[in-house]
Amino acid sequence: MRRVDLITIWAQRMCVTPVRIRQSIVWQRRFCIGVVCLALTGCVCWNVTVHAADVPTPADNQETYAMISFGWGREFFAWSFAGMSDAAALLGPHVKVEWHGPPPDSQEPAALEANILKAMIKRNVAGIIVSAAEKNMLKPAINDAIEAGIPVICFDSDVPESQRLAIVATDNYRAGYLAGTTMAEWLNGSVGVVTINNVIHLEERMRGFRAGIASISPDTQIFIIEEEAFGPPDSNLVADYKILLKAHPDIKGLFALWATTGIAAANAVRELNLTGAIQILSFDFDTATIQAIEQDDIRATVAQNPYLMGYYSLLLAYSAAHPTGIPSSHPGFGHVPAAIDTGVTIIGKDDIAQYKHVPKVEVTQEPPLIYEF
Repeated sequence: MRRVDLITIWAQRMCVTPVRIRQSIVWQRRFCIGVVCLALTGCVCWNVTVHAADVPTPADNQETYAMISFGWGREFFAWSFAGMSDAAALLGPHVKVEWHGPPPDSQEPAALEANILKAMIKRNVAGIIVSAAEKNMLKPAINDAIEAGIPVICFDSDVPESQRLAIVATDNYRAGYLAGTTMAEWLNGSVGVVTINNVIHLEERMRGFRAGIASISPDTQIFIIEEEAFGPPDSNLVADYKILLKAHPDIKGLFALWATTGIAAANAVRELNLTGAIQILSFDFDTATIQAIEQDDIRATVAQNPYLMGYYSLLLAYSAAHPTGIPSSHPGFGHVPAAIDTGVTIIGKDDIAQYKHVPKVEVTQEPPLIYEF
């Protein structure tokens, strides 16, 4: 009963900010963490064992849940993994969680994520939560996991045409709409945006952004450059924003669809000596973005709640891995809702203090681990 009560309390506090949630946790656990280099895939893995108190647990009762993200080491996913780890601590000492993913500068993150999914299927992990770099390439591997009886929950970035059981994420259309109305209220001119094709959460943000702009300023033009895939984090993006600003001198604002593009936009504006003339609205709240807001290089950012994404994704994966006697909408799996919206808010210079405390973990090196499929 205690476990159910604790989860209920946390569900009722869903709208608490990430930092306040972190501060409300009683840290009664120890972390054993390893960073593993995957020699065949170029991926990195954090293996984290979460212990609630010091109660011994038989090895055969242990359940391993894997988090797969397309940007290993990124602050956004560090928040998600912190939420996943805290949920594991509440569920009990038999729950082990791991973080896998290609490095942020990977040229083929979706392909590497698919390889990791295959490896998790071979290991027969208890469940998988995944943020997809691309909406099509991961579909076969996700479906294979479901067919193998392994629950898959998407978080942050969805693969909607797969058999995944649920999505825990920002309602990206609503987030984009909020960004659009915010920027329309700021500006009297056109807007520039850089995006990436075939990434479902970026497509939804852009769709909402267009609608938000149109609701307030229907004559505002939006100029867009589309890249084909996630690539090196800065060089191409800065060049893209400079192209937009030079080609369309009436642009008065830049909207960044994710954190890296916000910093790229600020760099482009600075290099063209347009600081103060161009308003930048970014997305997410990593350290670089917070510093840029403090220095007035970025006016504000759309803050997601990656902590709750990881937290609720694990709870859903755990529920799906433990069917009850009541039939669910996914035969063979336990009950999960189709979607959870973790919400967004616009944060500016007066709001950023509470977002500065990125979750920290102690890291130790281990020998390379090679996955065979």
